[in-house]
Amino acid sequence: MSSDGIDFDGCTPDERERLLDALHARQAALHVEQLRAIKAADAAEDWRADGMHSMADWLAYRYRMSPSTAHTTMKAARALDTLPKTMAVYESG
Repeated sequence: MSSDGIDFDGCTPDERERLLDALHARQAALHVEQLRAIKAADAAEDWRADGMHSMADWLAYRYRMSPSTAHTTMKAARALDTLPKTMAVYESG
């Protein structure tokens, strides 16, 4: 479901609920894709090219994350392979 051109104020509550559900599912799928990219960048040590000490440092610098958020993101990225069922459910929304 696309949100392009939708009059959110003119939607019924049920229509808004369905739209929010669809947006949530897309957001979750994108988050898993982002975690996969982060995991690959960490494994390749891409962060070294920018003089960082770790992928978490690079995330904090590049995306202005707090250090704790960057470390939590890395923990989630590293857990992708150990929690395949959880990630599949999350990715499906």
